Amino acid sequence: MATDTAIVILGVGGPTSSGKTSLAKNLLAILQPPADASSPIAAVHVLHQDDFTPPKAEIPWNDTWKVQDWDTPHGSCNYRRLERVLQYFIEHHALPPDFQSSEHRRSNYSCSLPQNELALWRQEFHIRAASQLVHSSRCPPARKVVVLIVEGFLIYYDAAVRNLFDIRLFLRVSKATMLRRRTERQNYVLEDGQVWEDPPFYFDEIVWPAYVEAHGHMFEQGDVEHGALVKTSTNDAPDGGPVKDMVLLEAEGYTKEQTCRSACEHILSFLYRST
Repeated sequence: MATDTAIVILGVGGPTSSGKTSLAKNLLAILQPPADASSPIAAVHVLHQDDFTPPKAEIPWNDTWKVQDWDTPHGSCNYRRLERVLQYFIEHHALPPDFQSSEHRRSNYSCSLPQNELALWRQEFHIRAASQLVHSSRCPPARKVVVLIVEGFLIYYDAAVRNLFDIRLFLRVSKATMLRRRTERQNYVLEDGQVWEDPPFYFDEIVWPAYVEAHGHMFEQGDVEHGALVKTSTNDAPDGGPVKDMVLLEAEGYTKEQTCRSACEHILSFLYRST
């Protein structure tokens, strides 16, 4: 028998400046159900890993470079708090009432897709019959589905957290593109309103090594730039290990629209039966 509502948790991971936040915001605009409640998608929410960064005083210290390490997989994200929020969402179909995001201090929620592209994908997702919803391990027969988008550069490192995702997307760009985009972006606003600016050495000595450490075991021969994903059929890998059912989106040289198209195709195939 169909239940009223199923939950789908969608991960949008990848390195710094790979386009994760832009993709998450575009998907939020696409998946937002119409006001007439005609769509099988009942609601969509978004979580940003940056909202689970520990207070500044608790960020690990790098003794070699005499600087706080905001990128290490060991201490720059409160995985247990993130896990609790995800578990709450699975149980209650909503974010905890006391949860507040600071994303508005870092950016805005505007969609970057052209209006015709946005309208096309909204039609693809919302002009569907409830009977077309896919039945999966965490999306059983249901009349409606609630989607939670989770984006961040470390969302697949912690085994307990990553195993809560139903769809796992990973955006990959080159080291050179990461550096260029990170250099071009505005200074990062911390949760307390203070501004962080990368020291000159920070990308080469902190950001890149941390990215490789957190994700190297997910790719063949540890090649995060060109290696294929390590295939695994289980969720038993330790922290930083291979990730089951990961979808690799090669975002190098792609526009935001092209990356969004690839993501939407994978999400559609998960949510709905082929017609």
